[in-house]
Amino acid sequence: LKSMDQYTPYWRNLIFKLRQFFHGTGTHLTYDVMPDVVMNNSLWPYLDYISISAYMPLTLFKYSSVEQLQRGWNQHLDLLEKWLREKYPKKLVLFAEAGFMSLAGASQRPWDWKMYAGESEQEQADCMRASLLELPKRKWLKGAYYWRWTLQENYPLFNYDYYTPYKKKAEGVIREFWLLN
Repeated sequence: LKSMDQYTPYWRNLIFKLRQFFHGTGTHLTYDVMPDVVMNNSLWPYLDYISISAYMPLTLFKYSSVEQLQRGWNQHLDLLEKWLREKYPKKLVLFAEAGFMSLAGASQRPWDWKMYAGESEQEQADCMRASLLELPKRKWLKGAYYWRWTLQENYPLFNYDYYTPYKKKAEGVIREFWLLN
């Protein structure tokens, strides 16, 4: 999305036009970016939320504890929070995409859907646990949409969808957190 900067006038005009037709309670506009460009987007003043595809590396190590993964989240979240306080103190953030594959190394490169380093449902579950422990603590975070929940039966071309928590350990982590909260 870095190359989209040249279209800023077009996007501002589109936002203005959309607001003429869609307004009122429950109508919010945002624009989703990758973490490496979030702090350089000139459209945030015109939008309701700052939206990020939150595929951020949580660790440098192949095998990490939940506590290490939590520290990884907090490094990113603290940096984002500092930037928000300085630039957009009244804006909320939406993680329009977040997720982890059930592969070894997913905590290192969660965006890399082509990576294959051996299956690891435990790493996906640990990453999910770390995110569910840390993200709710941030009052400026409106919410997170986790990519991707597919039902295996609906995708016969794939033997295994690595991002989905469906029928994996990560599904149990999600269920546990939702039942507690």
